[in-house]
Amino acid sequence: MRSIWSTLSESLGIAGRVHWLGWRPQPECAAILQGATALLLPSIYECGGAVVLEAMACGIPAVATTWGGPADYLDASCGILVPASNPETIIQGFADAMSTLVADSELRSRLGIAGRKRVEQLFDWEQKIDRILELYGKAIHDFQTN
Repeated sequence: MRSIWSTLSESLGIAGRVHWLGWRPQPECAAILQGATALLLPSIYECGGAVVLEAMACGIPAVATTWGGPADYLDASCGILVPASNPETIIQGFADAMSTLVADSELRSRLGIAGRKRVEQLFDWEQKIDRILELYGKAIHDFQTN
């Protein structure tokens, strides 16, 4: 697949601006993300999309399609969701999102901060464990009182 994308970048005249990094260990990925303007995940087959959470944890705004995991992680307060209705809508949605984020550093900052907060509140493992224990405690209490 990489050779196809590489050939396409050459034919578009952008090969000098595209970097093919290949597999990288997680700490290196986090460092790369922290230097990014935004994370773009144009996949329409992404049932998980944990990379969106990783970007949010780094305070980087994310743009993804309204499909699978990313649609559960992002909302308008912390990212941009592009309707996955048809190819034209997806292409235009990502183009618009990129233009908006490049032009508005305040928006990038606001989305990044909100994304970080959302990850801490909803997706942090310690928070999840506390919430599960709370739910189990409530279930046990309800069972014992009924």
